[in-house]
Amino acid sequence: MQRDALQTACECARRGHEVTLVAQRAEVDGPPGVTLHLEPVPGRTNHARAARFGERLAAMRNALAPDLVLGFDRLPGLDVHFVGDPCYALRARSRRGPLRHLLPRDRTFTALERSVFGPAGARRILLLHQGQERPFEGVYGTAPERFRVLPPGVGVDRCQGPDAGALRARIRAEVGASEGEALLLQLGSDFSRKGVDRSVRALAAQAKGPRPARLMVVGAGDPAPIESLAGRLGVSDRVFVLGPREDVPALLQGADLLIHPARSEPGGAVLLEALVAGRPAIATSCCGYAAHIQAANAGAVLPEPFAQSALDDALSRLLSAELAGLGSRALTYAKAHPELHGMHRAIADHLEELAGA
Repeated sequence: MQRDALQTACECARRGHEVTLVAQRAEVDGPPGVTLHLEPVPGRTNHARAARFGERLAAMRNALAPDLVLGFDRLPGLDVHFVGDPCYALRARSRRGPLRHLLPRDRTFTALERSVFGPAGARRILLLHQGQERPFEGVYGTAPERFRVLPPGVGVDRCQGPDAGALRARIRAEVGASEGEALLLQLGSDFSRKGVDRSVRALAAQAKGPRPARLMVVGAGDPAPIESLAGRLGVSDRVFVLGPREDVPALLQGADLLIHPARSEPGGAVLLEALVAGRPAIATSCCGYAAHIQAANAGAVLPEPFAQSALDDALSRLLSAELAGLGSRALTYAKAHPELHGMHRAIADHLEELAGA
């Protein structure tokens, strides 16, 4: 979502609009033509900081009087909201005890979500895929006409380029992978939600499989549980938790296969990044973009409810297949669907339409 916010801001600025990007913190400078406004807020908990940030945003809106406010987080006073997270209220119901709804965290995040999806919330709500609206309609009664589905938004920097061979050699050397080994890539933060433990178990199940394999785990998260699990399963020497990385194009070229058995994933842009990089993928069907893997015939999509044996079997089948051929199918599909790169232009179109209404 952070990348999508930044690229949308750049697209609006390119069209000549005055853009202010508001965040609690930033790891990059504001891009040309975009004013970056940092609004750090105090608080010991995420929900306290989120509520205070919403209050600060309301004050800024009163002072600056912008034509429109687009939010990538759930905040009061938004005109447009980009839905990058699952429905909080629905997830909370599935895990809460009888008094969980009384806790400040649940009360705060549910109230923030209601401020967006309730009757007085955002005028337009932008979805990653069709069907993403159903939980919000069920919980908040959101009118269907407020929703719009966006095309995907894969960055063109993820596409396979002329330096693919050099990038591949560099990454594989970093983790000691020979060309005879299959190098798997799991890319994304929040290791539990993305199912990294499932990937480690699937790797361990290939110990006597047709082809040796290694796994790179890239993203922000606590490596200790993953490393502990790898140790218990006897694959510590084949699992590499690399932390957050900026060289995603190189990682995609270094890998032979993307693995993404997420427990919850509204979109899963990494699946499309794999396709445009010419890499097959395994994903769970809860991923919003998993249908593209099926359409490209470039990997495997696992049904829900999830079964570890299904992932193990799918990985075994793909490791027995010609992965380069599956990668060629991925590239063919990506080249035939330029709309995979259209999200941020579409968001800017929506903003201009509403501003002119």
